[in-house]
Amino acid sequence: MYSILFFVAVSFLSTRFGYCGQHVEDLLLQNEQITQPYLAKVMGKQFWIYPQNFGSETFPDTVFYAQNIPISAGAKFLEMGSGTGIISVAVALRTDAQVTAIDINPYAVANTTANAQLHDVSTRLVALEGNLFSSLSLQDKFDVIFFNVPALDTEKKELTWLEQAIYDPGYQILEQYINEAPAYLTSSGRFFVGFSPIYGDLVKFKEIAEKKGYRLESVIQDKPSPHTMFELVEVIIPK
Repeated sequence: MYSILFFVAVSFLSTRFGYCGQHVEDLLLQNEQITQPYLAKVMGKQFWIYPQNFGSETFPDTVFYAQNIPISAGAKFLEMGSGTGIISVAVALRTDAQVTAIDINPYAVANTTANAQLHDVSTRLVALEGNLFSSLSLQDKFDVIFFNVPALDTEKKELTWLEQAIYDPGYQILEQYINEAPAYLTSSGRFFVGFSPIYGDLVKFKEIAEKKGYRLESVIQDKPSPHTMFELVEVIIPK
C-alpha cells in the first residue's frame, strides 16, 4: 500500500474576477501587439520571448515555479504547456535532468527550442508540439510532470494562441490533464500543477480531483502582492 505523489500546478495569475477580467484583457491586447522576438532578462539570464507567447514580465509565476519544482539527480522531467520554455530550460540548467517540453502552440515549441539552443541544453531538452500527451506513447515515463495550466474558465469556443495560455473552457484541459497524467509517471513519479486560490476556482479543482479519488494538499505558496498568489498543490493518488 503506497501513494504516488501527484502534484498539480495551475498558474492563475493575480486577482479576483472584476479587476482581473479587465487586467487579463489588457495583457492580451499588449501581447498581441508584439510582432518580433525580443530578449528578456529572467533569473539573471537572457531568454528569447517570441510573439504569440507571454513573457515572464507578464506572468511572474514563471520564476517561482522554475525555482521550486523539485528535481532529483538523473530525473526525467516533462513540462506540459512550456510556452517560452523558460521553466524547462531553467530545470535543465540547474540539474542533469532529461527534459521534455510539450505545447499545443507551434510558436511556443519554436520559442522553447530557441531558448534551449541559447543556453546550450539542446542535447538534454526536446520540445514537441502536441495536445497534452498526444505526442507521447504510453511507454514514455517521467519522474516529474509539471503543467502551468490555463487560468480562467470561459464560455469562448474559439481561442487564439495567447488566449489558450489563459483560458480553459469548463476546466476541460485541467480535467483531461489530471485524468491522463498518471499513466505517464514512473512508479515513484511526482506530478505538479500550480494553482492560485485568488484567481482560480478551487472548488472546481477539488471536484475534478475527488472525482478520481484523489486528494489535494498544498506544498508551497508565494504571495508577492495582495492581488497575486501562486501555489504548488500535491495531489495524492491512493494505491
